[in-house]
Amino acid sequence: MDRSPVKFSADQKAAIYALGQGGRLTLLTGAAGVGKTTILEPVVAAWKADTRFDAKGREGDRHRPRMASGGRPARRGHRPRLCTLPLLAMIDRGDITVSRNTVLVIDEVSQVGPLPLLKLLELQARTGMTIKMLGDQEQAQAIDAGDSIELLRRALPPEALPVLLTTVRQASRRGREAEGT
Repeated sequence: MDRSPVKFSADQKAAIYALGQGGRLTLLTGAAGVGKTTILEPVVAAWKADTRFDAKGREGDRHRPRMASGGRPARRGHRPRLCTLPLLAMIDRGDITVSRNTVLVIDEVSQVGPLPLLKLLELQARTGMTIKMLGDQEQAQAIDAGDSIELLRRALPPEALPVLLTTVRQASRRGREAEGT
């Protein structure tokens, strides 16, 4: 396995800073292949080193910070992800405790319906937890009626809405055209 450091593009570095330095709610959008998931590694490392609320750093790694709406298996060595409704049920039962020290990363937020997203945002408002969302409005949408990414774009300030435009996964011109980047 190659352990060489990842080289991030200027756009990816800007997205890393936007996620890491953003407020308690941030939505990063970008097409497939731009590296939305890849840029999480340095951001998660920074959260772990953030001791403002707890000497052990930000919670998340211990509480499965990554969440996806589908039951997809972990990729690239990430821990298994929780689906929206099971996560909310675990929080309601007290199996997972969230606080202002908790960071929740929602991957593929376009697949999270408006009602579960509203419940997560209400939880964030009550607890002060941080929610970072990643998604592509052009990828599969939630089964529920409504477009969660569009609703978030209408509600969040521009500084909480970074966009990653440069593809890194599709090296050929044809690959980039097929992905729409």
